[in-house]
Amino acid sequence: MFKSFLEKFRERTIWQDEAGNTATYGDVLTLANRLGEAWSGRKLVFAEVDNTIASLSHYVALLSAGHVVFPYNPADADKALALAEIYRPNLIGRTEDGVYGLHIFDAAPIALHPDLAVLLSTSGSTGTPKFVKLSQTNLISNAESIAEYLRITGDSIEITTLKPSYSYGLSIVHSYLVSGARLILTDRSVMDSEFWALLARTGAKSFSGVPYTYEMILSQRIDLKDYPSLEYLTQAGGKLAEDKVAVMAGACNALGKRFYVMYGQTEAAPRIAYVPPEKVADFPTCIGVPVPGGRLIIRDEDGREITEPGVQGEIFYAGPNVMMGYALEPADLASNETPNELATGDLGAVNEHGLYYIAGRRSRFLKLFGNRISLDQIQQHFQSREMEVVCTGDDTCLVAVTTVPEDRKAAVEQALQDEFHIPPHAFAVVHTDAIPRLSNGKYDFATLRTFMDKVERKGADPLEHDLIRLQQEPSPIRRTVGMTGIFLREFVSNWLNVYSIQDESFASIRDIFLSGSRSKDIGDQTAYAQVAGDSLSYVQTSLAVSEYLGFLPDNWDQLSVAELESLKYDTPV
Repeated sequence: MFKSFLEKFRERTIWQDEAGNTATYGDVLTLANRLGEAWSGRKLVFAEVDNTIASLSHYVALLSAGHVVFPYNPADADKALALAEIYRPNLIGRTEDGVYGLHIFDAAPIALHPDLAVLLSTSGSTGTPKFVKLSQTNLISNAESIAEYLRITGDSIEITTLKPSYSYGLSIVHSYLVSGARLILTDRSVMDSEFWALLARTGAKSFSGVPYTYEMILSQRIDLKDYPSLEYLTQAGGKLAEDKVAVMAGACNALGKRFYVMYGQTEAAPRIAYVPPEKVADFPTCIGVPVPGGRLIIRDEDGREITEPGVQGEIFYAGPNVMMGYALEPADLASNETPNELATGDLGAVNEHGLYYIAGRRSRFLKLFGNRISLDQIQQHFQSREMEVVCTGDDTCLVAVTTVPEDRKAAVEQALQDEFHIPPHAFAVVHTDAIPRLSNGKYDFATLRTFMDKVERKGADPLEHDLIRLQQEPSPIRRTVGMTGIFLREFVSNWLNVYSIQDESFASIRDIFLSGSRSKDIGDQTAYAQVAGDSLSYVQTSLAVSEYLGFLPDNWDQLSVAELESLKYDTPV
């Protein structure tokens, strides 16, 4: 299907780089035909993709020739090669001596589902064997939806600010491709004066950014009126602080430009919702309305749909862009597990104006002494006060990592007590010079969790806390414990010491379940409650899941392998 757009727009320019070099849709079509002749049959290709004419042309040509592509950042080449040892792709695409080429990796045939087109790593998990599986229908339907509400036409020109290996950046490539539009290719930051000079010189009409992009623009006091060619800007990849959304929207409105706030996940190829630009300034906390052709649903804990405004539940999404499921191993590339609805893992509601908003992340909650604490809500509280605070932790201790000066840490500590009623022994505030971020600008929660090792735990003993909850929450497995809390705690503590379970680490939820049950028949849809062993195995597995995810989800034993795996470092794009 991608090939039809190359044929339709063959005379138009698709790429232009900083040096003025260009390529047409027809040039990419010629490459696609050549690759189709050189490599018969569908191949699995791991391809370096960056903001260069050669790599992007190969990416689109490979898709157009019917191959399955995993696009990865050249900076992640070592991780991609490690994944190649697992998935054994037929070809590796990379630049050598300044020339982009395809190289044979493994000639053995690979079973690939006929609809499969692209494999993408979920946010923050590059280097793990878990992929999101996307079809050309997923990609093109979402690209056309984006093009519709952004009003992308053949005359549109966007300057790149994101890596095309990142789902947000890749969606820009797709939405411009299906519109016959042009991309100006650069890796320059918005902090670089040459970026703005290139934008002005090429007459670029739009650019896109993550929250960090707009934080930098605002900190540098970039005046958008100096760039009359700009027609619209888009923001996704995480939540931009409410006050900064209002400032950007106000500046764009005053200049007749459009500012779009968008929401999505890699699993939706990736765009799910957007706020119409005329409503952004009035509703800076909203994710807006579903993209054309999609539907948002709010469900309560029992799965019932919530239609009343303001009543919160989990956000689900349905549409033709919902993924084909996850791949955790090569055999998964031959199957299609498209869900009827995508469970986003976000909690939210719809307001009286029909705009959806997010109240927090299902996987971004702690339960301290029975109280549910939203880490996102705490972060937003401090952001509104111009204080950078990012939260992590587990059900025994909240860790607030902050860049505020040491002499202001007391204000953070006081707010945690007064505003969120967290006792002093249940949190720790850690100072750092810079909050760790991923290459896409999002917070690096895997690294942030390491700050937990730097604090002295003063809260309840984690084992004691989990065992108290084990006894209190109803479950057929939990009811088999049949011991007092004191005896169980002592027994398990001794058992942990003997078997050194705390020193054991696992590569996946499936591995954890295999170690904690007698069953070896564990698939993506298997829940631990279906295969659980004795009560001791249950405790062992719950601790391992908590260690692997960084927290223990409510009713974790009722969640499938795939559902638990999706919670690991999972954040919206």
